[in-house]
Amino acid sequence: MHETLAGLQLLFDAHSRLRQSQTLLGQTPNSGGGEWVEDLRILVDGIDLPGSTLPDSMVRLLTPEAALGCRADLVILTHLDVNSWDLRAPSVPGLTEQERAELGVLPPDAPLRSARHAWHHLLQCAGEVIILDAAEDESSQSSTPLAEWLANREWKPEQPPLLPSFVSPDEVHRIDGGKASRWGLSFIEGEGVFPTARPGDVVSDGEGGFEVVVTGSMARDVRQRSGLNLHSGRNPESAPLNPASVTISLDSRLVADRLDRQPRMGTLEQPYLSPARLGDVVSPENLRMKPQHREPKVTPPRLNPTWPTIGLSLPNRSRALTVDPRPLSPNQTDLSDHDQRHGFVSGPEFSTKVWSPSRLGQWLSCPRKGWLSTRLDATAEEAQDDDIDVRTRGLLVHGVYADLLCELLGMEVGEERDEFNPPSVALCGIPDAEMRARLLHFVEQRAPWLNRGDAVASVRRLGLLGMNRAEFEEASGKDSVPNLRGRFGRMLDAELTLAKAAVLALEWSLPRSSTEPGVLLELPEEGALEGLHLRGIIDRVELIPFDDDGSSFVQESGSEEVCPLDLDLGEDWKPRRLVVIRDLKSLEGPRPKDGGLRHRRELLEGVQLALYARAWEVTHPGDRVIGIGIAEVGEESALYIEADPDYELHLTSLGIGEVACNSSIIHRRPGESHESPKSNTFRAWLRHRLTAALRINEMSSKGKVIPTPSGIACTYCSVKEVCGLAPIVGGDREWS
Repeated sequence: MHETLAGLQLLFDAHSRLRQSQTLLGQTPNSGGGEWVEDLRILVDGIDLPGSTLPDSMVRLLTPEAALGCRADLVILTHLDVNSWDLRAPSVPGLTEQERAELGVLPPDAPLRSARHAWHHLLQCAGEVIILDAAEDESSQSSTPLAEWLANREWKPEQPPLLPSFVSPDEVHRIDGGKASRWGLSFIEGEGVFPTARPGDVVSDGEGGFEVVVTGSMARDVRQRSGLNLHSGRNPESAPLNPASVTISLDSRLVADRLDRQPRMGTLEQPYLSPARLGDVVSPENLRMKPQHREPKVTPPRLNPTWPTIGLSLPNRSRALTVDPRPLSPNQTDLSDHDQRHGFVSGPEFSTKVWSPSRLGQWLSCPRKGWLSTRLDATAEEAQDDDIDVRTRGLLVHGVYADLLCELLGMEVGEERDEFNPPSVALCGIPDAEMRARLLHFVEQRAPWLNRGDAVASVRRLGLLGMNRAEFEEASGKDSVPNLRGRFGRMLDAELTLAKAAVLALEWSLPRSSTEPGVLLELPEEGALEGLHLRGIIDRVELIPFDDDGSSFVQESGSEEVCPLDLDLGEDWKPRRLVVIRDLKSLEGPRPKDGGLRHRRELLEGVQLALYARAWEVTHPGDRVIGIGIAEVGEESALYIEADPDYELHLTSLGIGEVACNSSIIHRRPGESHESPKSNTFRAWLRHRLTAALRINEMSSKGKVIPTPSGIACTYCSVKEVCGLAPIVGGDREWS
């Protein structure tokens, strides 16, 4: 009651002073509302309520000077370091330290003499005196009275430690107390052994093992002690706040154990994993999903009795080919807490209205990564770098590329062309040097910082344009630049090879409306997986002529229906237009012999290209996508196309990129016989990647956030610190 009244009185006084000040300044006081509440809050924050000065009947907390004349049963001396007990002499008025030394005037020593007097009184005013000394802390020096007393005292190192009256030998470790005792012993050379507080310690069991001991009585100490007991298989002092969380620390051990048990070895007769053991696969680590120049002499996946296949290691140090099984669905562990937390049994259901290819890619690489990064937004803060971000460089390449093509071909970004004159940059009739000048102009518009003289601009200017600063300034504003090189120069060189393909659209956005948030993609059969809505931007769409001379782009007699997802090789379905979809990727390198690696990875391990291809067919009835690919822009630039086998020879004859048909030995329709399969492998690949995306949508809606760590995915994962599983697959190394 006394403190409440005192606080109110201080508040009234502060409020009165505020009103007086406002009156003198001619301000209008706030009489109500949020402004009045804010005034009152500021007044309360600025009031310091003095503590109670009433002494306790049993315990008194006093300074050394205030304790003069007092007597007690027990005195505990603490805060005896030089910072807490400041005995520095005050300055002599009118004299500097140098003048005082020259005149022989001694510094005032009244504070030191008073402290000595108080110190001797404290040592004599009680029957038991306990001195708390922080001598083991090198950052804290003893005050002068304590240091003098320690120096003048005669110590007997062989004397047993003196214990306070309230501490028995049974409570001291290494006397009669056990390893969990709250008191210990500390040896000071030349002085002896002294009791010391023991809030925590590391104890050896004598057999090479060590154990952490926590002895404190605070709530934090009790929780730590309970956790240590749980780790050691002992009953905790207090129950966990959430018993299910006890198994979280075991996640990495459990996943590591399951990784060790994942089947790896096969034989030439049985190179693939049995479908019955698919639940034992918990990580795509060591699964080979890209074909090689020399495949092992085993049955290819398309002709294997069971499909899709999981390739195993073979005796000849090779590995059979795997059809991407992600998203993985490992078997349950039968540990209820673990299974419920990861969605094996039931998870946090959440329906995604619209997906993007990048979000699907997050879930495909690891469902836990997708959940943490896209649902919980737990992405770690990105480290600052002096260089430009790789995404910034990618956007620059995309923007300049689109600007150049739109000007040369008379088209708009995001819109489809109706007229194809000229169809391509190679046939636009503009001299090569002039095109390079225009390209340089767009680079200057989007990246004016390239004209700076710092190291970042110099390196990026050389990499993007192949010019130093003097060459860049000389070429700027000219009508022709014959020696433009770098990434942009190589990109233009690759573009000039595409003479017979007509550019139909650049940066084309999938249509959206108030009723349809994206393009609906689904499987044709009833009772299949639920469809998903997709949004995104397709980098580039090309029309492929039906004839070899590149003049006929539309077949008027073609079908006006959506191209079927499932077609057989050579099946007579007549399209109105033939389409190729490309995605532009700016990358480092590639290293020698790694050209096309990014293309094959996006093709066989990603879903973006397949979803874009199907979305274009759904939104453009009569169109048939006969090829997809990556345009790699790096130290070497190249255009790659994965072709529909029915049109592989036609695409090759047009010379519009490096054409291949990687799916020819890998994919077939689900349920199709392995004996002479008739399915179109490109369409089968399209179905397989669409099915993977639909399975991701289903897993996400059911809350199945099962971790599937792998070295490459964890290394570049933005939430690996939150997840904690990266170290078990070597994915905890730094990257940039």
